Amino acid sequence: MNERGWFTLLVRGIGLSFAGMGFYGSAALLFSAVIQLLSPWWPAGFSSSGRLDDWSYLIYAGAGPLGSLLLGLYLLFRADWLIARFCREVVGRCGRCGYDISGLTSGECPECRAPLGRPPESP
Repeated sequence: MNERGWFTLLVRGIGLSFAGMGFYGSAALLFSAVIQLLSPWWPAGFSSSGRLDDWSYLIYAGAGPLGSLLLGLYLLFRADWLIARFCREVVGRCGRCGYDISGLTSGECPECRAPLGRPPESP
């Protein structure tokens, strides 16, 4: 596996971790909010009155898990441009597919036909 493959695996793993933590936090907050709304005997947890009447706290408490979930899903499924951006910095590799482009004379990658973004080297 080349450097791009390892970096892609790392980004996807971080995305999976963030998505899992965000899902767990969002589900726990939603579960406790629903239980508190449906049962009058539920102990105080969200506000001083013991009911879920303080929506600002719910929004504040839910922003972290929801943000973590969205960031994780983005890194897991849609971070291709981010991976290409960071892999472009690897010297001698194509930014899209990771092909070794050292010593090429054309201005595009022979593997994926991506423009290299630099003038072709003289032979």
